[in-house]
Amino acid sequence: VIDLAAWSGEYLAGHPHDRMADVRLAAPPLGVPVKAQPEMLAQVVGNLIDNACKYSDPGTPVVVSVAVAGGVAILAVEDAGHGIEPAEVGRIFEPFFRSTEARRRGVGGLGLGLSVAARIVRSLGGHIEVKSELCRGSRFTVRLPVATK
Repeated sequence: VIDLAAWSGEYLAGHPHDRMADVRLAAPPLGVPVKAQPEMLAQVVGNLIDNACKYSDPGTPVVVSVAVAGGVAILAVEDAGHGIEPAEVGRIFEPFFRSTEARRRGVGGLGLGLSVAARIVRSLGGHIEVKSELCRGSRFTVRLPVATK
C-alpha cells in the first residue's frame, strides 16, 4: 500500500521533464492509500504527463491532481492543449492508435502509451477516462480503489 498523494510528489521531484516548469501538483499532504506498485504507477503517470506535454504548448500548465472521494482515489493529469477530435476520443486507448492531429503535426510516438496506461490501471482494479475539448485541452482521470490496509 502506498500513499498516492505522497508518491505523486516524490515521482514528480525524481523524474525531471523538459517541461517540469509547467507541471504542477495539486494534492492533499497525505492520506490517499492505494494498492499499487510504484513502478506501475510511474508508467501510467509518466505516459500521461508526456502526452500532456506533447499536445500542449510550452508555458501552458500541466496539472497533476490527487484526491479521494467515496472510497476512490483519483489521479488526474490535465493540460490546456490542442484537445482530441471528438470522433477519435473513443479510440485513444487502442494499441497503435495515433490521432490525425498527431500525424499531421509530426508528433512522435507509436500509439502505445495510453493503451499501456489503460491496461495497468485495469490491472490495479481501476478505470481511466478522458474528457477533451478541441483547442482547450484534455483531462485524463485515473480512478483506483482506496486501500484498506
